[in-house]
Parts: sequence; C-alpha cells; structure tokens
Amino acid sequence: MNFGDKLYSFYKRHDTAILRVLAMTVYCLCLPILTEWVVRGSFTEALGWVSDRPAAYLFTSVFFYFLTFFFFTLMRRIDFPILIVSVIAFGLGAASYFKSSYRSEPLYPWDLGIVSEAADISSEMDLTPTTAMLTAGAIILAVFALLLALHIVFFKKQIFRKHPRTKKRNIQLATQIFVSLSVLVCYTLFVLNNTAIMTAFGITESAFRQPQAYRRNGFVQSFIMNTKYILPEKPDEYSSNSVSEAVSSVKDYSNSETGNVKPNIIYLMSESYADISLCENVTYHDNIFVATDHLKKHYVSGTLLGAQFGGGTCNSEFEVLTGFSMSYLPAGCTPYQQYFNTETVSYPRFLKELGYTTVAIHSYGRQFWNRDVAYPNMGFDKFLAEESFVDPLRRRGLIKDDELVAKIIEEYEANLPSGKPFFNFSVSMQNHGSFTDGQYLENYRVNLSCDELTDEQEGILITYATGIRDANIALDKLINYFSSVSEPTIICMFGDHLGSLGGSDEIYIKSGYMGDPEESAEEASKKYTTPFFIWDNFTTLNFTADKMSFYQLIPSICNWYNLDRPAFFDYLLEQQDYFRGAALGTYLDADGNASYELPAAAQEYYDKHKLLQYDLMFGKGYSEKELYTHTAQTTSVKTE
Repeated sequence: MNFGDKLYSFYKRHDTAILRVLAMTVYCLCLPILTEWVVRGSFTEALGWVSDRPAAYLFTSVFFYFLTFFFFTLMRRIDFPILIVSVIAFGLGAASYFKSSYRSEPLYPWDLGIVSEAADISSEMDLTPTTAMLTAGAIILAVFALLLALHIVFFKKQIFRKHPRTKKRNIQLATQIFVSLSVLVCYTLFVLNNTAIMTAFGITESAFRQPQAYRRNGFVQSFIMNTKYILPEKPDEYSSNSVSEAVSSVKDYSNSETGNVKPNIIYLMSESYADISLCENVTYHDNIFVATDHLKKHYVSGTLLGAQFGGGTCNSEFEVLTGFSMSYLPAGCTPYQQYFNTETVSYPRFLKELGYTTVAIHSYGRQFWNRDVAYPNMGFDKFLAEESFVDPLRRRGLIKDDELVAKIIEEYEANLPSGKPFFNFSVSMQNHGSFTDGQYLENYRVNLSCDELTDEQEGILITYATGIRDANIALDKLINYFSSVSEPTIICMFGDHLGSLGGSDEIYIKSGYMGDPEESAEEASKKYTTPFFIWDNFTTLNFTADKMSFYQLIPSICNWYNLDRPAFFDYLLEQQDYFRGAALGTYLDADGNASYELPAAAQEYYDKHKLLQYDLMFGKGYSEKELYTHTAQTTSVKTE
C-alpha cells in the first residue's frame, strides 16, 4: 500500500474527527474578524487589524479554538460549541462597542461584576444594533444552522448513537474534559498573559491608554490580558519598614496647631457638570451660570482632572472622599463595587471621629454603584436615596436638582438639635446622560446658538446646557439658604465628569470647548476636567486654584480653610509641591500643567502615594493609625 492509499485509509477511519477539526479551525480563524467587526463597526478596519497585527490575530484564533474544543469535549459535537463561543464573543464585543460609544473606553473584565448598574444605564443609551452586529449575527446563525444540518444529514449515527456508560468510557471522557480545560487555562495564563511572550510578538500593554491598546491588540487579546489586573499588584517595596519610613516623612511635614473652626461642610457633586462657558463658539442668550459666575469672581474656584468621561461617577467620588488615586488601580475598575465591601478609611469616617454627623444623599437608586454598601463602610451615619424623596419634581424622568438641595437643607435642620457639625456629601442626577434633542419643553430649555454645530448637535448641547443651568439655580438656592445661617459653613460644588454628547468628541471640539485631543496632553486633559466652586461664610478667600486631581480637592480645602484633616492629607499637600495629580497617564506638574511625562522630581512622591494607598486599601494597614485617624494636623489658611 502506497502513501496515498494509507492516507486515504486513515481519512476513512477518522473522517468525522478530521471534518470536525477542520470546521473548528476554519471558523476559529474567522471568529476574531467577526468579533473585531462588531467592536469596531467597520469590516475594513477589522481586516486592517488582521493585516497590521497578524500575531494578535493568530493568538486570538488559537484561544477561540481551545475554548471551542473544551465545549466540544463536554457536548461531543461542534455545532453548539461553536454557537456558544460565538455568542460569548459577540455579546462581549457588542457590550464593548456600546460602552465605548457612551464612555470612550472599552469593556474590561471587572465590568462583568456590575451587570445591574449596566442594566440601569442601558435604558438611557442608544442600543440600536449596528449593521456590523446584524450582519455578524446573521453569519453566526447561518454557520450554526449549516453545521446542525450537516450533523443531521451526515453524522446522524454519531449523534444519536448511545455509547455504553462503562467505567472506562467515563474515565476517558473525564480525562478529555480535564485535558482540554487544562490546555485552555494554561494557554490563557502562561501564553496570552505572559508579558515576555506577548512583547516578543509586538503585543504590548498600555494601562493608561486602554482604548488604543484594545484597537492595537484586538478586543479579545486585550480583554484577556487585563484579567491579571483584577486585583492591584503589590508594590515590590511594600513592607512594614518601607511604610514606616514613608509615614515618618509625612508626619514631619505638618507641625502647626489645630484650627478652632469646625464648620458645616457640604459637598455637592453635580452630575455631568462641565464649565461650558468655555465653549468659544457658542453664544448663550440666557444667563445660565447664575451661581458659578458669582463664585468665580468672589470666592474660590478651580478645575479637577479625573479618570472619567461620560460615566463612572462613583470613581470620581471615590477619589474625593479618600484621597486615593485611580491611577494605582486597574483601568476602568470600580472601587465601590470591588474593594469597599468592608469597613475602610475615608474622610467621612475621619469627620465622624471628630464628632460630625455624616450624611450622604443621592437622588437615584440606593444600590446604584453599590453605594448602599460602600457608604456605611466609609463612615456615613445615614444614606438617603431616591426612595427618601416624597413626590419629587422630575426633569427627563430624573429627580430635579432643586429637590436634592431641599433634601440637604432638610437634613441640616434635622441635625440642629444634636449640636453636632454637619457633613454632607450629595450626588445629583438630573443631568445624567444620555442627551438628545427635545428632552426639555421648548419654553423651558436654554436658548443658545452655535454656527459650527448641526441642528441635531445644537439640540444635544441645549439639553446638556439646560441641566447645567438648573444645577446653577439649585446651587444658588443652597447658598442663599446658608447665607442666613450663623454657623460657619463651607459649600463646594464640583462636576463628576463631562457628559458624553452624541457619542464622540465632535460637539466639544466644534463648540470650541477643546481642541483635538491628539494634539497635546493639555487638550486631551480637557475631556477629563471639571470645575469646582466654593462658597463659605467665615473667610474672605478669593482666588482661582491651579488644576489638580480629584483626590487633591479635600486636602486643599482643608488647607485653605484651616480644617482638621487626617495626616494622609498632609502627604498629599506636600505632593503638590512636585505634582498636582495624575489620571490615565496624564500628569499635572506643580503649576497644574498637563503632560504625559511625570516630572522627575515627582517620582518619589508618586511612588510613595502608591505605596501608602496600597497599604491602606489592600495591605496590612501599617499606616492607618498614623495617617487616617484624628491627629488634628492643619496649617494656616492659604491663599493663591
């Protein structure tokens, strides 16, 4: 028998297995292209990715093959395994597309833990399937139908034949399942997640440029590579000695006496608030900045650099209330969801130890972003959510900012008999995305014009600006009330992030709010910059602060107004002499200027912040007693 006859004989004996392997191979070579088509919305871009990044394409194809083969060992057929893997890839890819459209960032592994929040937000998003999704979905169903038909027509005997369930056969099946699963896991952990191997093939990570990394490496490859960052890495130098050394230097920084004033402190985080007075090409025919214009001229104001755009409010408040930075955590993670399920250090807890009544208010669902768990663990005495508002006025289906202000005042007055100073952190909801034309009545909405925008874009901006106008009116009412209060009081309003307008940066660019984000770090940072405004009734402070990160806001206010603060905030104040913050790979120098390079003199303080944050959030807590309990360290009132 010659070689050809032997080969034919082998095929005849194993034709079913060969056809299955061939079918899985061909399909798993096609599935990465279909997935990228769904994620990118363009078949041309998907093919361009294959051409530009063949290694990433092949690594992804092999992953799909091993995953499909694992399901095959469970089911002993290829039609349903191929369907299951395709649905997983299609579903995650579509979710990444919609998330990117809404928040300018892709889907991360840890996003799978916030399904309920995603469901709440999805009602406000445009989830219309794209042409790419419909076409890819049709192809997947057609392939499944074809394979199912082939099974029925050609492999009927194999499908319906019942194998005797002998002990030997059970062991064989279990072995096959175990081996296929082991190969899948080992390939994922030790190949796809091996930085040295990936780098050798030109597949590199970028923790602070995740959208670019996803487009470069492909969705599946990037998603898998991010799984190793579900928990933050322990700093190499972490030990009790290194923490003790860092704490020692912090304690040496502050040596002044405690301030005597314990004012009422109110932080109002305004949903999607941006300083759109900076839109150079927009003419506002109404005075929509009634409160903030006054505060800019006569009190303290400034800007904050964050890591959020279009959503992720809870991450902005996480930075503000703790002094911790998102820069040291996995990109796109949600600390309230992932890390705040037990008691944790925070500014509210510190104030509670000082004798403050601590109240959190949010005019939306109690469980949204896990606040019902996170807030008590941060030391809030009380958390009032949407159900605490009785027949509130609504705009766009959301509780009006005026109602939130009324609730703040109500809680303040309820606290008066206690004689305790009042701390409140409130989160508004009225101006939550998404924004479309016509969401407000014609006689209610803001009157503005911008020749550079289309009618649809102008309508979107009008809706957005109307919410900002209402936030100003509500803030004005809050300030007017406390202007008649004799107790010293500080009110700070700040935006959590910019709103996503039309699913791209075009409205912000055409309106003159920002330039092309690709031009410079300064222009790119504008997309992640929001304003803050402060009013008080016991000082004459009046200045505009340099740009800083969200986590620097409360330490700075404690410094300017001579307030008690945890010693950890003294470290953050010292840090400002070298750099004023970091977010998404953008750094602010000592003057608040944005750059993609951390100033050399700031590296020590950047590393120290990371070390101390790890210790307080995930480590042994060596520094908790020294840094985050009541040490009553302050400095004199500072002006800039």
